[in-house]
Amino acid sequence: MTSEGVVAQHAEPVFDADSTALRARGSFWEVLSVAFRLGITSFGGPIAHLGYFRDEYVLRRRWLDETTFADLIGLFQFLPGPTSSQLGISIGILRAGKVGAWRHGWVSPCPQPSP
Repeated sequence: MTSEGVVAQHAEPVFDADSTALRARGSFWEVLSVAFRLGITSFGGPIAHLGYFRDEYVLRRRWLDETTFADLIGLFQFLPGPTSSQLGISIGILRAGKVGAWRHGWVSPCPQPSP
């Protein structure tokens, strides 16, 4: 399957052509399924998760653009707490509102594989 086919099977990007403003256009179940898959297949700590998040949410699904992703990482590295958890919660909010935040904040860390 080509990269175009992978992108085409997902919802269209959440950006307007005229603006970089995000709109919450995903569903709770969409966010749940993507983050659960990332949770069970992603090895490494918070810094490794940032790379997985970029590949999935910026490059593959186009839920965020590079600038928004980089701005969020910069903000959360400045604030105390785990950057990847804060980023995941923010992506959940941006994609599916408050329920998306809950999903990404509580479900994603649960099924971590052991080495």
